[in-house]
Amino acid sequence: MLARPIDGWRVFSLLCLVGAIFLVIVPQLWIVVSAFYREGGSFTIQMRGGDLSVVRESATDFVVERENLDLIVLSRGDGMRLSIARLSPGVSRITASEPLDLVGAVTGTRFDAKSKNTDLRIEQSVALNLFAPLVPPAFEVTQDGQGLLLRHAQKGFLQIHDCAQQFSLQNFRDFISRKTPLQALWNSIVVTVLSTVLVGVIAVPLAWLVARYQFRGRSALIALITMASVSPPFLGAYVWRLLLGANGLITQALGMDWSIVGLHGVIWVIVWLLYPLVFLMSLDSSLRC
Repeated sequence: MLARPIDGWRVFSLLCLVGAIFLVIVPQLWIVVSAFYREGGSFTIQMRGGDLSVVRESATDFVVERENLDLIVLSRGDGMRLSIARLSPGVSRITASEPLDLVGAVTGTRFDAKSKNTDLRIEQSVALNLFAPLVPPAFEVTQDGQGLLLRHAQKGFLQIHDCAQQFSLQNFRDFISRKTPLQALWNSIVVTVLSTVLVGVIAVPLAWLVARYQFRGRSALIALITMASVSPPFLGAYVWRLLLGANGLITQALGMDWSIVGLHGVIWVIVWLLYPLVFLMSLDSSLRC
């Protein structure tokens, strides 16, 4: 009995399905799972002439409890507390509410220290002088009975980041409570709804007229719309900005104090990008009827 020949298209379809699972579905699942985990936070210490100060804009999840030139104390919602004390210019000690164990190298530009619930990464960054030899400032850490003893540059930054990930819903709470993500979500809904409505209003009636009536230039109109459908999106956006931007050709020629840049411009560009596709699909359906 002869063996049944292998269906090449079936094999190809199976390979495409497997590729789609690994390239599309698996990354999306990973993103969803990652949203439920959150790192422990971070903050930056600025060193100026040996004095210490917190760069408050950089602090996430940590709250400053005490801050002066010689001592900085920060805490986190789970009870974790970190203290950075200046012992002398270029020498500081880090202590925590949990015993910290040094991991890896003790010299370089960064080091790691772990405790039961934290995985701290401490890194020094210093602006180098272009006209001086490119020798990185000393950065060394040793462990004593009170904590971690740091020997660092007198001018620069200490970046402390807790890399330990824990299950948390804080990412969702931040998304709901912050204005920027909600505004971005609202803008996306507005753009989607308005552009869809405008594309339908423009493309469907135009396709119906082209399908039902014969007029001069009909073939040229279809050809131009078809050419517009293959135009790269970024190219169309760039051209509209050249034409109707603040310094665009049309706005300058007409003396207009106006720009296409903004939410209205996004809707405009999407309409011009999508209406050829809707037109061609509607035209094909109309011709079949």
